[in-house]
Amino acid sequence: GGEGCSTHWYHRPVLAIALDPDYATSRTFATGGLAGQLILSSRGWFGTRDTILHAGEGPIRAISCCSAMLAWANDVGVKVYDTANNRRVSFIERAACSVAADT
Repeated sequence: GGEGCSTHWYHRPVLAIALDPDYATSRTFATGGLAGQLILSSRGWFGTRDTILHAGEGPIRAISCCSAMLAWANDVGVKVYDTANNRRVSFIERAACSVAADT
């Protein structure tokens, strides 16, 4: 059956996705892309819930998940978010001498 499958539609191209390490039970994942939004999606009894965790600093280029920590990179730098406590815990500014992400 298709009970373990789901489809998600986005208006802009997705550049990065990360599954929760416990995806099999949590059904939670993060996506980001050209729209410049980091979206945390979770599936529950009442359907899918999308939460915008971050927006407005350029495309989300990479996402990584480790336990309850979610890290992502955009044009400004790398940010780390604690999904268990719903708060940002760290920011690493992009070095001024770094190569542009779109080259």
